[in-house]
Order: sequence, then C-alpha cells, then structure tokens
Amino acid sequence: MRVLQMIGNLHLGGAETVVKDLSQELRKRGVDVYICSREGGRFEKELREVPCEIISKKDKNIFHYIRALMKLVKREKINIIHSHLFVNNFYGFITAKLTRCKIIMTIHGMDCLRSRKRRFAYRFLARFGDRIIAVSDFLKDEFCKVIKGKKVLTVYNGIDIKKFDNNNRSSSKKRELNLLSAFPLIGAVGNIKPVKGYDLLIKAAQKIFSIYKDGKLLILGDAIRPKDIQYREELQELIKELNLESYIIFLGLRGDVAEILSILDIYLLPSRSEGTSIALLEAMASGRPIIASDVGGNPKLIKDGVNGFLVPPGNWQTLAEKVIFLLEDKCMARKLGEMAKKSVLENFSISRMVSDYMRIYEDLLRGEIS
Repeated sequence: MRVLQMIGNLHLGGAETVVKDLSQELRKRGVDVYICSREGGRFEKELREVPCEIISKKDKNIFHYIRALMKLVKREKINIIHSHLFVNNFYGFITAKLTRCKIIMTIHGMDCLRSRKRRFAYRFLARFGDRIIAVSDFLKDEFCKVIKGKKVLTVYNGIDIKKFDNNNRSSSKKRELNLLSAFPLIGAVGNIKPVKGYDLLIKAAQKIFSIYKDGKLLILGDAIRPKDIQYREELQELIKELNLESYIIFLGLRGDVAEILSILDIYLLPSRSEGTSIALLEAMASGRPIIASDVGGNPKLIKDGVNGFLVPPGNWQTLAEKVIFLLEDKCMARKLGEMAKKSVLENFSISRMVSDYMRIYEDLLRGEIS
C-alpha cells in the first residue's frame, strides 16, 4: 500500500498535526507514506523518516501544478491519495482521476461549507470521489444536510497521548517564560483567526484579571493568511483598549506545546466553530481543566460538568465566570482535568485513528467501497 498525504503546508496546525502523526504511525505499520505540501514548515524536521515533497504553486496555472502532482504519483506508484482541507481535496481529486488512484478527502471544519463555490465543488467531489471523511459526527451531519452523499464517514482525530503525559508541572518552563510568580496561567492554542474566538478570550480576560491581578493569558499560535494578520492586529488594538498589555502574551508558533500546557491552570477554547480540535485533545491529555464553546465536535469531547465545561458560543461573560469558578474550586478543577485525561486515553488515541483510516484504505483497495 502506497499512500500520498496532501496538505497545504507543514506549519503547526490541527490538520497539519493530523497529517504528521498519521503519516508517522502508518509508516510504523508498514505502509509506504509520502507527504506532498505546497509549503514547508516546522514539521519538516519531525518528518525525517517520511518522504516529503514540496510542490510550490506560485502561479495561477493549475495545469502546471496538476502535472507535477501526477509526476509524483506515477513515480512513487501511489495507490491512494489522502487529501486534507478544501484546496488539497480539489487538486487531489483531479490528480487521482487522471492517474486512476483512489481518493480520500478529509474535511476538518465548517469552512468546507462557507461559500457557494465550495458547496458546489463538494457536491461534485462527494459524487465522484471515493470517500469523504469528516472529523466529527456533527461535521458529517452538517455536511450531509447540504451535500447529499452516501460516501461520508466519520473518523475522529486522535493524538499521541504519551507526548502529553506530563504530571510534573515544569518550574523550568515557567522560569524560561518569566512566569514563576504568575497565577493563574490560562491559555489557548491554535492559529490566530476569527473562527478561533480570541477576541472573546481577551474580553473574558479583562473580567478575570480584574480579580486575579497576577494572572497571565498565554496564546500559542500565529496568523498566516492576510485576513488573519489583520485579525491579529485587531486583537492588539482590543488589548490596548482594555489595558491588558501586561496580562496577555502571544507566544507564536512553538515546538514545546506539551510543556506549556503542563504549566496552565486552565485551558480555554472559545471557538465559534470546530471540527475535532487537536489542541483540545492535547489539553485533555495534559490533564488540564477545560472550558470550551458548545459548538461543532466539542460536545463529543467535553461533557459539561463531567470532564470540562461547555459555554454558549460568543458568550465571553459566561466564559469568564466559569474560569473564576474553577480558580476558586480547585477540587473541581482537578477532577475535571483527571476526567478529561481519562476520556482521551479511552477514546481519542492516535492508534484508534490510524486503525480507522487503515480499514478505509484496505476496503478501498479491495473494492469494497462503492
């Protein structure tokens, strides 16, 4: 079995993490895996054992790009193209049809339905592609309401839990970040874009830090696209307007996420939309008490009051109140963190995710999926 994973870049991000982890684990199971990306990134260093090919698409001539993809597929004798996110799904589909490969397309969030053009494209892809994978039942249901098709399956994301099994809160990491005297430390991980709801987080921070004067909010992630860079600038303006410059730290893209998660008192996910958040799974695996918005795939991961709290999307006031509640009730915070970790161990391991994808690959090659 020879599988080509297609992704837009190799920066730190949810879909990119899935591709990295899936590729490494498939390799361990004897699958010949190749990664094709239009851009490099931090993950290139971690993927030394997985062949990666950067095929840059600098011009608007898609035929040159498709030709390069076809060359790669034929050279490596690829059986299955597994693409992720809209643009790669589109190019992957065309390449698969021209090279007579099987094609699996994973959708990672609601952005697949955000425009008429994308909805039209996915109707076509769902009809003529081999399989579309949604990363949550919620996403699958929403997708199928708009795009009729019987070829849509759910495969929940999974993570390498061992990387986040750190029960010792690192004082050295706090010292490195000059946070030894900071309490509470609250944080969020994810690319900086409007859908992630960082503006809500900043508004909630004003209420939290009016009580906890020594607290800090850590934001791990960066803006990549022009409109996201504009959003980050708007966040900086909001921080100034609310006089929170000394409370909020943008840490950018980092390779030590597990260590930083281990020093947080509470993890927050105020997203306006989600598929299955890798960052949320990582925070759960770290045993952090979590407060997340009640959207998308989050309710599948977080059961309100059992292994975290869910708050109405867009409601920063309730978000702040839940943070303050957990800071005052350390016993509840500890219990939620322990239950979150247990949930990931039982349901969202990378082993389970890889087995699910392996089953789909094998069924496709046997011709059992029509």
